[in-house]
Amino acid sequence: MKEDIVFVKNSLLFPFSFRMSNGNEYEAKLGLIYVDESLFKMLKLKAKKLNLRETMVEARQKEILGSYVLIKDLLKDSSRQDIPDEKIATEESPWGFKEVFAEGLSNDWCFSFSHKKSYVLAVFSKRTFPLGIDLEFAEESKIQAFKRYVSDEEASLLGGIFSPEKAAALFSAKEAASKITRLGFSVAKSIYDIVSVEKTELGYTIYFKQLHSIKVETFFQKPFVLSLASMKDSSLKIDEVRFASFLENIVL
Repeated sequence: MKEDIVFVKNSLLFPFSFRMSNGNEYEAKLGLIYVDESLFKMLKLKAKKLNLRETMVEARQKEILGSYVLIKDLLKDSSRQDIPDEKIATEESPWGFKEVFAEGLSNDWCFSFSHKKSYVLAVFSKRTFPLGIDLEFAEESKIQAFKRYVSDEEASLLGGIFSPEKAAALFSAKEAASKITRLGFSVAKSIYDIVSVEKTELGYTIYFKQLHSIKVETFFQKPFVLSLASMKDSSLKIDEVRFASFLENIVL
């Protein structure tokens, strides 16, 4: 399958795939959008059906509006048909926040979203092969916040000094796992206890004590960590050079 970066309207799309141990292959896409102030204002006027509460923090509003654009662009890129604005709506999520979805359309597709600062990142895949995604900036000031979810035992799996990158990788892996399961953090934190970590060319592959069918692959691209949760018996097929080029679009 040809892997290339595609610009669709305001977003950037990147196709890749997974191969299962039984030989089945599943296509997926990453979508990225930067919601600057001008786009934010335009989308607030256009996407009225999303019913954004004025009390909602701006970062959450940007996530919902960015998700709105990415759903439209990802579906259009995959199905070759435009999605009417009235088909995009919101629903309550397991995290207590609203999520965007495509109303009344085929249930063949599923989405996972993450946002940091003004960036919104999505992963789009067949419902028979769900994925979970998370984006974290590896900043010294966030280590203590990450430690609320990462035990000393888990930190020791990475060895050496517990750097912002390592803290972000472990926390981000748990976030991605919470999205593929759609349990969020409404369940006991022990569900996401990490049992082992393998070093890879681009980051880590992370496994869990209780979530035996799931793994998370983390990717380092300073100053952030991206985590992608998938089925344990799958292997990621991705062009690493083009993937790195895609990630370079995320900057502080």
